[in-house]
Amino acid sequence: KAAILYPPNGLTVFAPCSVPVLVSIDPAQVQGALQSVTLLVNGAPSVALPPPAFTNTFGMATSGVATLQARIVDSGGTNLTGSVQVNAMTVDLSPGVVKINDVSAELGARLRGPGSAELIFYWGPADGGYDPGGWARSQSIGVQTSGVYRLAVGDLPADAPIYYRCRGLNGATSGWSELNT
Repeated sequence: KAAILYPPNGLTVFAPCSVPVLVSIDPAQVQGALQSVTLLVNGAPSVALPPPAFTNTFGMATSGVATLQARIVDSGGTNLTGSVQVNAMTVDLSPGVVKINDVSAELGARLRGPGSAELIFYWGPADGGYDPGGWARSQSIGVQTSGVYRLAVGDLPADAPIYYRCRGLNGATSGWSELNT
């Protein structure tokens, strides 16, 4: 009777985020009146999917896996769509920065959640925010899975603060850590 068209099974996103959901209903298979279409997240009702588009969003606040299904209720009873899995990752700055000497340091970051992402460190004399072009320096350490990672950096100013963030990048989605100095 129905299928989840979006998100695709296995989509990886960065939390916190809202994920759009689109469900397709085959009117030829609906028995009598369509009474409701509800999104189930990990088996629990989450949000209604109102007609005629049958679309809404659900939130992922932390890293983990969400299993989605749509529950369709018509005059013939209740039916469920097949399951779709959405993976959420986060990036933070645990364990932080370790000062090696006056002009070098080791920056730390932690990637959490299922899946993998390119991990990119950004640093400089000012906070570049969430704009990759706003930072003085950056370096990718490649595609990584969940874990703690460090990057040794040098040529730092001796008596000035250095700001840094880390960004996880997976296809079209990305997530940023908090700021550290």
